[in-house]
Amino acid sequence: DWNARNGLNTGYALHRGLNYLVYQRGAQLGFTGSHISWLGGAKERDETFYPLVDGERSISRWRQPCYTHPELVDTIVENILAKRATLPDMPMEYLASIIADNWTVCGCDRCMQPIPLADGTLLHPKSPYSNQDPLFFSTRNFIMLNAVAEKLTAEWPEARIVTHAYIFTAEPPRVKPHPALIPQFAAYPTQNARYPILAEKGSNVGSYTRDIWTRRFREWAELFPKGL
Repeated sequence: DWNARNGLNTGYALHRGLNYLVYQRGAQLGFTGSHISWLGGAKERDETFYPLVDGERSISRWRQPCYTHPELVDTIVENILAKRATLPDMPMEYLASIIADNWTVCGCDRCMQPIPLADGTLLHPKSPYSNQDPLFFSTRNFIMLNAVAEKLTAEWPEARIVTHAYIFTAEPPRVKPHPALIPQFAAYPTQNARYPILAEKGSNVGSYTRDIWTRRFREWAELFPKGL
């Protein structure tokens, strides 16, 4: 209510017992969640939805799912459509499936297989850790999201999925994102928040070179010339 009174246009989840006054004050209606949260109860029934890290399943909602689990895409789409059906007469103004706020990814044998690219080459993994190989795992992430978007729009053509280009997925993937995806670019971790991205005034911090955010920003712009 505080958000609504102050005109923050904060997203409001659709559910039974909707607070209509919040909606009337301008809150957007929709759903957001991490990829793993869209699995619902399936991840408790099958722990292999969770990532394999150093030979053990990392059971936490603050993780990315096993991107290559054979039931992952279908389960996410089924749960999105089930949420949409809870209030079919209300407009859905946004839908998001984002990475969990964490670098942890799956290093199972399937996820670590080289990725065939459109130009006929293979993208080989350099590490099972996303902070050491953001390109590979960003590409894995968007391959999964592309499959979700393709299946979802077959049932719901108008669907658009907001997602994050953030931490390891800030690295532009080697696959073209599906037209139904809307990445939100976040230049994090930044080396200098006082200057624009294109100023290249950041410091060299570990693997983050002075020009890394300028390069990533421009590469994302090539993927989405109409804007992110």
